[in-house]
Amino acid sequence: MRLPVGEVNSYLAELEPILGVSIALNLAYLNISKFRYIEIVKRNIAARLNAIDKNVRLTVEGTKWYKQMHGLSEIHTDEFFNHKNSQRWISAPGAWGVVYNLMFYWPLGRLISVIATSYSILLLCLGSGEKTGAVHWTSHFFPLAQVSLHYWLSVSALVWPTVCIAAGTYICSGAHKFLDYQTQDLGQRALEDVTSGLQAAEEAVNATPVVSE
Repeated sequence: MRLPVGEVNSYLAELEPILGVSIALNLAYLNISKFRYIEIVKRNIAARLNAIDKNVRLTVEGTKWYKQMHGLSEIHTDEFFNHKNSQRWISAPGAWGVVYNLMFYWPLGRLISVIATSYSILLLCLGSGEKTGAVHWTSHFFPLAQVSLHYWLSVSALVWPTVCIAAGTYICSGAHKFLDYQTQDLGQRALEDVTSGLQAAEEAVNATPVVSE
């Protein structure tokens, strides 16, 4: 129930349900470890690379795909802005690599989530103050003419954690599929490469003319 503080021309109190859910979702995304997608990708790639036979690994360590995946498996992930990593852009293939860098390595996903949380808390507190009569000036800074703007900003803040989770699922899936493609029949291909190399060497030896004394 509103207290009798006169006519209220602001709308912040009406946004409370959206703002409350937004705060809960963003705080969950920022604090729950299952949403640390750089760490998840790092662990998954390291496990996949370690599963490759040592002899086979020696034949692919110089390839571009292996270097990219090995780099992803050694990234420092204990800092918010990853300042321990000297690289500004991590080499990762395909569209999922772009999402990896922008959303998580830089990391715009968590930064925007922090902003969304702060925005939602601010509006929620002001709306409560307006509703109880403790704050009387909200209508000057949040006039009715801006209702559409703040409504959609509030909805965007609520939806943002879902966008980040979808992006995280996308990069995990992208890394998994990329490794599946690169490691498919890897042992057989390595054996074929070695066999081809031996055959080429043998043919070269056989083609070398014998110089008689």
